[in-house]
Amino acid sequence: MDIDWLPPNRSYIHEIPFAGAACMAMKKNLFEELGKYDSGIRYFGAGDVEFSMRSWLLGYRVLCDPSIVCAHEFGRLQRKYKLDKIDLIHNKIRLAFSHFNSERLTLYLEARYDTLGNPFYFSKAMLMAIEGKVLDRRTRLFKERVYTDDWFFKKFPMNGWI
Repeated sequence: MDIDWLPPNRSYIHEIPFAGAACMAMKKNLFEELGKYDSGIRYFGAGDVEFSMRSWLLGYRVLCDPSIVCAHEFGRLQRKYKLDKIDLIHNKIRLAFSHFNSERLTLYLEARYDTLGNPFYFSKAMLMAIEGKVLDRRTRLFKERVYTDDWFFKKFPMNGWI
């Protein structure tokens, strides 16, 4: 679940799988209706991906308007938030638990065990997700969704996402 920017190959508004948080715009009531950002996502990383995927699965669309240019300064000298490898691993695991069916989740966790970090990081991140009630969230989201993750990955085929 790494970032892979899509090429700017369209001049019209079109569907995209994920929108970066710095580039999102929507009405406040829609943001609230969709449940805002997942409060279990820790600090930085994957919150926008999770929100975009949840939007799709709940029956909404994520669109890109290439006529709008967003500037975002990445090179801050000092972050105002904690950035920890375990948090980033946790966020990816939480996203997978929240939206992937059992088969895809199992394949994802097996395939990513080594790439997500050493066994300590992986185990700690899994424990954080469980303590963060991701299983309750999964049950609720699966009841609410309009589309399945199979539908999503057929609509947006992606390398490395199982």
